[in-house]
Amino acid sequence: MNTPTLTAPSCAADLCFSDELSVAAEPDGNYGKACDTPFAGERELKVLARWLEQEQSDADGWHILNELTRRSLDRINMSESARCFTTEELCDWAGIAATSNLWKSVKTWWESRRRRVRLAMCRAGVDFEPILDRRGGGGRGNRAVNSLRMVPLIEGGAEESLQETNNPDVDTATGALVVPIVEEVLYWQPNDLPVKLSNLLLRRLFSAGEMGIGSLRHNLLRFNLLGSSLFMLIFSISAVGMMVIENRPIGTRDLGLLFLVGIGGLMWWQQWRPVLLAREDRITPLPDEWLPIKAAPAQLERKRTDSGEVLRLVRYVATCPVCGGDMHLARGAPEWPRRTVGRCADAPREHVFSFDPVKLVGHRL
Repeated sequence: MNTPTLTAPSCAADLCFSDELSVAAEPDGNYGKACDTPFAGERELKVLARWLEQEQSDADGWHILNELTRRSLDRINMSESARCFTTEELCDWAGIAATSNLWKSVKTWWESRRRRVRLAMCRAGVDFEPILDRRGGGGRGNRAVNSLRMVPLIEGGAEESLQETNNPDVDTATGALVVPIVEEVLYWQPNDLPVKLSNLLLRRLFSAGEMGIGSLRHNLLRFNLLGSSLFMLIFSISAVGMMVIENRPIGTRDLGLLFLVGIGGLMWWQQWRPVLLAREDRITPLPDEWLPIKAAPAQLERKRTDSGEVLRLVRYVATCPVCGGDMHLARGAPEWPRRTVGRCADAPREHVFSFDPVKLVGHRL
């Protein structure tokens, strides 16, 4: 529903603008601009910019909205049309890829935090609040543009609007219908994020990103798994066997040896867990030891193909339908052991979704 344009009386003449998205302000409250300048919301944009600094995130929604706010402030003295930007422009400035579902994730990120933005505006003592506006598009050469426009801030409504609801409601600021949170998530594989491994041997074995079951590389992988297993078994039996044969009280040396056996067993499990679990679970998250530092989470998948079964490195991602943050696959333990689930990067314990490796969909857990 369109918000009617607000005008304010002036000593010179009544302000009236043809653009329904412009909001006029009192001449003495328009930050030194001329009386015929549409309300630009400079104070509100500065409050939003400070709020975004405090809410820094690696989600695409944050990067897009941060650029949109900063660029709008840079052009605060220009006309409203100069503060409208295409998605491609915002992506270039933010340094992220413009995907087909990008704006959906941006909108979800923004809508899930609008109540907090409204509260920040209320505490800052401003009269308006920014809303995300997208216009145009749909035809050849007619690209959609995005902007932040201002609507009156309902006094006293910010604190009450912080209460979440699962039922459709009407937004008090815009009169728009608030849609309930979607309980389903869609996963996909990003083409621009190849999976790289930290271990030199594993990197060579998975140089093509996958290996066929029963191939030479797969046999080398099994040989290394078997060799390390035999070493750990012999080492453990030797350590325990010496204490049994000598038949003496357990001392500090024995406790240290048992501690080394435990640490060695844990390291062995962390190293080879994906290979063992992928056989039955079909897909399992890779441990941090497999990946370089600061690398995005990835998975090992056992997949049936026309040429036979393969082990391949994959990375499934999604956009959290609750808050718009980035989602990745992780272990379901302790709540859901042996399950691979989708966890939101911003709320990994609260925003959790199932993962169907065939349909690539998930539902709220």
